[in-house]
Amino acid sequence: MSNLVPRVAPLGPNLVIPEVNISTGHAPFLYRGDAPVHAACTASRSTAVEVAVTLRPRSHGGGAQSLPIRAFDAGFDPTRFQTRPPACYRASWQLPGPDSHRQATTSLQPKIDYISPPPGLLDARKREANVAAMSDPLRPKSHRPPRRSLLKASAVGAGVVAAGTGATMLAAGTRIFNSGSARPMLLGAPSAVAALTPASWSQNFQKGHDWTATGGNVGKVILDDTTGFVRGKQSVSLTTAGRAGDDGTDADQASVERLGGPAVNLKGKAIRLIFKVSDVNKLRWINFYVGTSGLANAFRWRVHTHSNKQNWVQSGEWVAVTLQWGDLNGSSGAYKINAARVPSVRAGFTDMRFSVIDAGAGPCTVWLQAVEIVPDVNSTYSNGLVSITFDDSWQDVFTNGRPLMDKYDFRGTTYTIADQINTGGKFTTDQLRAAQNLSGWEVAGHSYQGAVHAARYSGVRAEVVDKDAGALRGWMRENNFHSDSFAYPGGQFGQTTDGHSIEAIVQRYFSTGRSILAEDNRECTPPPMPMRLRSLTGISSTQKGMSNPDTLIGRGGLLDRAQYAGGWLILCFHRVVTTTPADSSECHRDDFKKIMRAIKARGMEVRTVGEVMS
Repeated sequence: MSNLVPRVAPLGPNLVIPEVNISTGHAPFLYRGDAPVHAACTASRSTAVEVAVTLRPRSHGGGAQSLPIRAFDAGFDPTRFQTRPPACYRASWQLPGPDSHRQATTSLQPKIDYISPPPGLLDARKREANVAAMSDPLRPKSHRPPRRSLLKASAVGAGVVAAGTGATMLAAGTRIFNSGSARPMLLGAPSAVAALTPASWSQNFQKGHDWTATGGNVGKVILDDTTGFVRGKQSVSLTTAGRAGDDGTDADQASVERLGGPAVNLKGKAIRLIFKVSDVNKLRWINFYVGTSGLANAFRWRVHTHSNKQNWVQSGEWVAVTLQWGDLNGSSGAYKINAARVPSVRAGFTDMRFSVIDAGAGPCTVWLQAVEIVPDVNSTYSNGLVSITFDDSWQDVFTNGRPLMDKYDFRGTTYTIADQINTGGKFTTDQLRAAQNLSGWEVAGHSYQGAVHAARYSGVRAEVVDKDAGALRGWMRENNFHSDSFAYPGGQFGQTTDGHSIEAIVQRYFSTGRSILAEDNRECTPPPMPMRLRSLTGISSTQKGMSNPDTLIGRGGLLDRAQYAGGWLILCFHRVVTTTPADSSECHRDDFKKIMRAIKARGMEVRTVGEVMS
């Protein structure tokens, strides 16, 4: 298996570090690097501090270096020092390329009244920064290791091949904003996320692999496709004939399979697939099977189901999907799934099949790069893992939901709409701080403006998304909410109206993005695509199926599946009410109480999204 490419490039001898002059009323100030720093400071404990800093870095003559973080001592209370230097947002508008890393750069943007918080919303002092450089290669990074990219020539998900048919990338140097006076926010960099879990077994479809084509809807198969790959020198490509029906029988399938291979043990394991779809609009399903006897005995996972709304798999991009036992879709022959959705056997599998069923509207091509075996969630969290999240900042979550969670020492993640804080029916700033500081909650981001949230990021231009996400990040920092987690408004992470990847824009400011997709699979830890986290939403007695509270906690519901068969279950609530629920956004307090009690009775681990990712 080829080496994985780091997302973050190391500092090297050719690194050019521009001179930076910073004037700020916020103090004290940390700097990073081994460059001489000349500072003039005058202050007292009762006055604001003004710091003038000039960085004049010397050249790096050796190999890659890791620069320390140091603070100069100006005689101030050390508790007032920031733990890491601020980065200057917002960046000149350029999405990351295949070999680039996210870097904070200054931008000569006009003053944008839109990002200024309304009077009284912030109690932190105003900050201003004037930066002479166009980029800042010394932007601080998290001390956590960077997540490695799955790809050699491009990255999985956002930032390389923009999501969706017809989506476009922003070319290097592309500017959305006109020149003018800069007004950057002083923010910390989004934290890096964990590397992909190492595989204990991997089929990367290089020359000599023993997989073959099968099925009644095969148009074309290239078993050694050297035109599209992200590992080694090739992959397998499978093009359907474009005439599948809607029942998914063998006649409708185009598949590649391996039969009669060495037996594999999947106890405590999950399957990870890496693949790319040419056009998801021509796709109905992707299935994956394991079994024996030519798959006469088999288990089946639904890898992907096409939707006319938001699709987790996007056209033209490489994705990684992890399949866990709790997400089994069916069984055949001697293999059974019991009422709790636990499989009858998890070892001895000699056969595997990757199967594509098109929508009957023309050929669809899928490139399969890897089938891998990785640890499942239960190998780390033996009784399952749950995150309890809330969208839209409703105050009844604080008054009705939080006390029930406090009873069991459960910590939640609340995804916040910034300009609705301190307005009728929504959290106050003090309540957010109490949830964070007294109950251990994570205060995460959802949008800055309620109007943009209502329009969805998919309903506005890329410039508006960038402004909103940047302003949200600034508001969070100003109020000491340091989460790196984000939830897409309406769960939409595809494209803006002008064809740019929402996911890639948000990733400039946050290191995880939560969707509201839950149809096929739950998350694993660490998730292979953290900017596209799955969750179960609409939990309310007004709903049928998985989102109904009684189904959720009942036999074979998602709590059972996460506890007994694996998966990181992210629950998404909106309101916790004491009146009769009117729609899917309202969960009655009694139903919420039953869910919390069921999680506690199962002994399931409850963590915030940020805790899981850290």
